[in-house]
Amino acid sequence: MSMQEEVIFREAIVEALRKNIADLDVKVEPHKSLWYSLHVSDSGQIEPTGDKPKRGHDAFEQDIVVFEIKGKRDVPRVVIETKVYRCSTHVAITYSNKARLLKQVYPFLRYILALGGMDRVTPKLIKHGEFFDGIMVLEFDSSKKSIGEKDLGDFIDFIRREINASRKIGRAREGLLSIKAFLRPVTIIEEL
Repeated sequence: MSMQEEVIFREAIVEALRKNIADLDVKVEPHKSLWYSLHVSDSGQIEPTGDKPKRGHDAFEQDIVVFEIKGKRDVPRVVIETKVYRCSTHVAITYSNKARLLKQVYPFLRYILALGGMDRVTPKLIKHGEFFDGIMVLEFDSSKKSIGEKDLGDFIDFIRREINASRKIGRAREGLLSIKAFLRPVTIIEEL
């Protein structure tokens, strides 16, 4: 596995999402940082200061972020972490922990792991990816720089649902929805 193959995979996802979800008033950005910690200092100031999260300063850089455009602010709705050909236990634990930290700052955020060129979601990813909102394997051919058409269509539909889920969670947390039930359904798609 080369880093270049992961870049190709990520760029294919970004391009497809930009073409297919713009109607949701969102923008898709690679390599954007999000706060993982906001706190009040001993002097009573919220830290870190400033409007732009910066990697290494209480912020993690994300592979892909889907932002909702809200006036002068962009609200992160979905983070997509990308991996190709393999995803180790260490990676699953690390990124699941990142998802947990980000959700403390952005409680409506959806965190997705997109896997290219793998045949299945492994048991270790399910065990150690407890803070992922979804893990999806996409058929990927780095030589053609393409993702399988059916998988890509399913992924785009999935991301559209996750954007809407994030919006509803945000509105619910602010008391803007009259809610009868709050459910976190699990969907498992088995191989044939």
